[in-house]
Amino acid sequence: MAVTQTPLKADALAPYIVTRALCIDGERVEVGTVIELTRVQAADMLSANKIVPYVAPPEPVAADNPTKGHKPAAVAKDAAEPSPADATPAQAEIG
Repeated sequence: MAVTQTPLKADALAPYIVTRALCIDGERVEVGTVIELTRVQAADMLSANKIVPYVAPPEPVAADNPTKGHKPAAVAKDAAEPSPADATPAQAEIG
């Protein structure tokens, strides 16, 4: 008999989110908890809608990403300060 180092797919652990409170090993598991179960352990709970597969939230995108929406400082400064020629008559009277 061959011994494998990697677990079989049925024995591999996968994360699940608890959607209805349940009991595992005599301990109560609250709603919203992320637990790891094998496919065999999860089968009955999935069909009873007590758990759902966990999907990791997307990673946030860096705000200072130079490839998207980046304006040079000179352009951003010009956009922030409108010139007097761009002012409407009402703005010219106020300012």
